[in-house]
Amino acid sequence: AGAGYGLPAAKDLVAVSYATDTAGSKVTAIQGSFGKGMQAGLYAGYMIGEKIGFEAGFSYLMSSKYNSTQQFEDGTGDSDKDEITAYGKMMRVYPALRFTIGEDATKGYLRTGISFGFGAKMTSETKSTSVSSSITTNSERTHEYSGGLSIGYMAGAGFTHMFSDQVGIFAEVGFNFQNWSPQERNVTKYTVDGTDQLAGMTVSQKTTEYNKEVTFDNSTFDPNKPSQQLQFHLPFSSWGINAGVHFSFGGK
Repeated sequence: AGAGYGLPAAKDLVAVSYATDTAGSKVTAIQGSFGKGMQAGLYAGYMIGEKIGFEAGFSYLMSSKYNSTQQFEDGTGDSDKDEITAYGKMMRVYPALRFTIGEDATKGYLRTGISFGFGAKMTSETKSTSVSSSITTNSERTHEYSGGLSIGYMAGAGFTHMFSDQVGIFAEVGFNFQNWSPQERNVTKYTVDGTDQLAGMTVSQKTTEYNKEVTFDNSTFDPNKPSQQLQFHLPFSSWGINAGVHFSFGGK
């Protein structure tokens, strides 16, 4: 059992900030990965020889938050400002091969395998302020992206130190290379000046499904069915340091 903190790897675009006024615009791309954040897990293994074995593990990731701002001013006092916070989570299971080096209480190891991500979710929270004719309107929206299985690659290198035949500690540098393509997006919160607006939204306004191919036909549009958009990928790769307690039920 162990825990650690992941730093972003294989960064990609996760958010965009911009500011627009009558003089022009400034756009900032925010690169990162939702693999950045706290993670904890359990693993179990079986050595089929002195140096090689099989391992299976489970981990839970709660990503750090990415913040962005999108602002427009028209020079007359009217303006729109969105403050957006995005973060994700994912559960992972992985089968792996484990190679060990050393004969003493302290042993080095290398593990490598496939990472299967499930139960993934990315949440985007937007707080908006709109000023028009000196009237200010505040709204809040939450979008949740979910669905789909993610397959990636994981590896780790570290050491274990046994205090007895059964109990020890471990520390490692781990890597996880993984993207995730959500299957749908749902609006789970929408308020204007504190008043809920979800009840007045159609299914197509609240739910979006993502597919590899989409056909748009205005003549057959049905507001009681989810909207359709093309699939896209979110980055969940990371590298970081993990540490924890190592239990052995077959000796050192």
